Amino acid sequence: MDDLIRSSEFWEENIKTEIFNVVQDYMDDHQLNRKELAEKFGVSKSYISQVLNGDSDHRLSKLVSLALSANKAPYIYLKDLDKVCEQNNLKDTVFIDFEELE
Repeated sequence: MDDLIRSSEFWEENIKTEIFNVVQDYMDDHQLNRKELAEKFGVSKSYISQVLNGDSDHRLSKLVSLALSANKAPYIYLKDLDKVCEQNNLKDTVFIDFEELE
């Protein structure tokens, strides 16, 4: 598991999942379909589909723009990787609950 946690793919997928959740929650909360959401966010419907399908790498500027469009502040928190692996070995989650920190 340490090898997985130390891989860029693991963290890239985590970020994609977070963005997916933000976009999907916004769609659900505002009862929008993909086309309506794309218009509201000022992006193409195909881009929204890519985000929701996890199909592509996204530039940081696009991720920030999506977060802000969904009325979310795009924080980033970098934690010592050895400590994250330690947490995992103790069967603790490796993810941070930012809402819990507030």
